[in-house]
Amino acid sequence: MPSQFFGLTIAGSGLNAYQVAINTSANNVSNVQTEGYSKQVATRTAASALRVNARYGSAGSGVEAESIDQLREQYYDNKYWRNQSSVGLYDTRYDYAKQIENYFIDDGKTGFTSVLATMFNNLDTLKTNSGDMSVRNQFISSASSLAEYFQTMAQGMMDLQEDLNSQVKSCVDNINSIAEKISILNGQINVLEVQGGKANELRDQRALLVDELAELVPVDIKEIDIVNSNDPESYTGAKEYIVSINGQTLVDGKQYFELEAVAREDKLNQSDADGLYEIKWAATGNSFNAGSKANIGKLKALLEMRDGNNAEQFSGTLTDIDREDNSDPTSTAKSITLSADLSITSLNKIALPESGQIKIGSVYYNYDSFEAEIKREKVDGEMVETVVGYKFNLSKDNQKIYDADKGKEVTQGSKIDYMGIPYYQAQLNEFVRAFAKEFNAGEKTGTYLDAMGDPQDMG
Repeated sequence: MPSQFFGLTIAGSGLNAYQVAINTSANNVSNVQTEGYSKQVATRTAASALRVNARYGSAGSGVEAESIDQLREQYYDNKYWRNQSSVGLYDTRYDYAKQIENYFIDDGKTGFTSVLATMFNNLDTLKTNSGDMSVRNQFISSASSLAEYFQTMAQGMMDLQEDLNSQVKSCVDNINSIAEKISILNGQINVLEVQGGKANELRDQRALLVDELAELVPVDIKEIDIVNSNDPESYTGAKEYIVSINGQTLVDGKQYFELEAVAREDKLNQSDADGLYEIKWAATGNSFNAGSKANIGKLKALLEMRDGNNAEQFSGTLTDIDREDNSDPTSTAKSITLSADLSITSLNKIALPESGQIKIGSVYYNYDSFEAEIKREKVDGEMVETVVGYKFNLSKDNQKIYDADKGKEVTQGSKIDYMGIPYYQAQLNEFVRAFAKEFNAGEKTGTYLDAMGDPQDMG
């Protein structure tokens, strides 16, 4: 027969187990405003039964608190992290789109429409008062205001691009910092859990870091049980926690891999600021490719806004090679000519940097300068200029270009399907070039006053 105190022991086990549950509930309530905290529950199990000398064979010995576990579901974590990346992407796009929009706001006094209308109103006045110096000076002043407007716009776009570039560097530094902290927490969590404990608070800290990381880049998490190498069925209690970003491993257990922002040596677009960053893996130098279509997050949005050209990448087909010795097909190429499949045939739309890199097939070559071949012809009584070819003068340090490369596609820059700073810079340049050309052409049809005040033909 069991001891008469056995019933008290069972009752005591219930009090102890439920005291743990009450304390856990109190902990949940006290952390209701704690960022990143996950609700915890006390898991209770029946205590081991005692064998007794009776027909029923064994007697229950009460209840015991087995563990305090987090209520957290990996499925919903993954959904949340994916949505966080979308939030980071669209919030950043919106913020910088609003800043670009501010440059184009016309308040009726200083905007483009106002400045342009003022200049043409003064031009109309000048037509009937061309000899009045005050009227002439007024027109010159309004024309200068228009030029200053475009200069201010161009400088504003460049300043915004430089700000975006700084944000890219800051974002990369933040990713590296988060990766280091996660790797440290991985080690601390395993130290506790390999001994049978539960590192709930440390796991919350780690999940909060992943929340922050997910806003910057898309994350993928894997947590794998670490087993004894001598006994694959034996679980050690530790787990291998792997964080991947954009499909590449950032953290693996206590090891993490850093990204680095490396300043470009060459511009991708004619109006780019100097020293824009490319993102690479520090250990290998391989590109991170944050702008891939599958990627989302704040970092991609920053790169889209900084580099987006509406997918209007320069391209053409290699048709001719000028060599140091044209009789020797293996001699070094001095220049190459593109005269087929040109993506840009308007002189006003050319956005090639004066020097930089071109790619023939999959190989990059440096060029020191380029020239555009222009065809001029009259269409419906108007002179039309069309770019029919490009000549790139190559740097001396280039690899060999072979005759077999003729017919290959040649590209410059990147195809980024977003209307970012380069797109708006190109639009400004195109308008200013076309406007200046037409304005100058109109002036040549008029007259001017010589030193004696007599009208002279502008042509």
